[in-house]
Amino acid sequence: MRCLFGREFIVGLGVASLVPAARAWKWSRQMELLTVPRPTGNSKVHSAGLTADRVLLIGSGMAVGWGVTSHDVGLGGALARTLTARTGHAVDLDIIADPGMVPAAALRLSRSLNLQRYDGVVVTVGVNAALDMTQPSRWRRDLGELVTGLEEETRPDTRIFVVGIQPIRSIPTYDDAFGGIVNLHASRLNSISARVCSTSGRATFVPTSAPPPAAPQRFRDGSTYRYWADEIGAIVAPEMDRSREVRAAEFPSAGLESATPEYGVMSRESEIRLDSIVKQALTMLGGAGAAFGLIEDSRIVVKARAGTVPGQVDLAGSFTAATFASRGALIVPDAAADERFRSNPNVVGDLGIRQWAGFPVESASGNRVGVICVFGPRPKAGDPRMVELVLRQLALQIQDVLRTV
Repeated sequence: MRCLFGREFIVGLGVASLVPAARAWKWSRQMELLTVPRPTGNSKVHSAGLTADRVLLIGSGMAVGWGVTSHDVGLGGALARTLTARTGHAVDLDIIADPGMVPAAALRLSRSLNLQRYDGVVVTVGVNAALDMTQPSRWRRDLGELVTGLEEETRPDTRIFVVGIQPIRSIPTYDDAFGGIVNLHASRLNSISARVCSTSGRATFVPTSAPPPAAPQRFRDGSTYRYWADEIGAIVAPEMDRSREVRAAEFPSAGLESATPEYGVMSRESEIRLDSIVKQALTMLGGAGAAFGLIEDSRIVVKARAGTVPGQVDLAGSFTAATFASRGALIVPDAAADERFRSNPNVVGDLGIRQWAGFPVESASGNRVGVICVFGPRPKAGDPRMVELVLRQLALQIQDVLRTV
């Protein structure tokens, strides 16, 4: 049913005069959402591939995942897979979603994170402003402060994407005549969002449209989020590619921290799981030894091992330190033939490392705290792409263990 009131009606009556009615309408409609499922589990999703892009999805509305029970099926998982399909890069995507989130809350929460680790930030915070009939001047101010804050906290090459408010009446709960009034207001807010982004050097506005109806008796389903992921990914992917191509410098020191306070003592169950993962690394990739080590000040403390592995190694000048400095895997088929390492003490000294393959491991907060690696005294040829895929998956398994410590 089309709205009986046009934009002229809203302008003439005034947004402020509609706020009490909008609040009452929103409250009555939101009672229906109490029975709608949404994800409650892991807020991290991953898509398979090489050299992962790191993306933060933060906001309300479509980011929440109404109608599905897993973020992997919701917008986060769908967007990660879409970006990988378009860019060829893996995606590690973190989700911070709350039904009531507004720009100020998004900025506050994002500042509690290590935003330096992200290559892209996707923001979906407009739906509540539309439902609350937020004054356009306030929306311009609040969104502008969020975009500015994200620019200040992220790296200079990080891209920011402000996702537009989807048509309000495409949300089943709000599909009525008053929803049509709110939808007109949402369109006005979207125009403001586009102008705010146009004045930014790194923010891009991403419009969205109404998705096809979900399966019968469903609020939303996976097809809804795939539809939005395709719309968003069509704009995000090329921007991420351009950012990667023109990136002037890496940021190898971002996100390094000592792991000792958080992971110094582990349960026996965690140790058994880590040992199993490291044994898989040695079995799948070969070598004399495999290990997972954590940073302890200037040292590397081995927490799980398989084969021949030293108990402790200095961090300075080590292959582990070089792995930290990489954005993904560090694979060295023959260290003696690699000008970066041929004179390294770990190559010419007692350890005699010739083969090395390592991948950084991160804490729940996104900081690099350790490395999983395989190594040996003889050169080893192989497909580096396959080695990286294996190491990345094993590193993600270790990160799952660390989240339970």
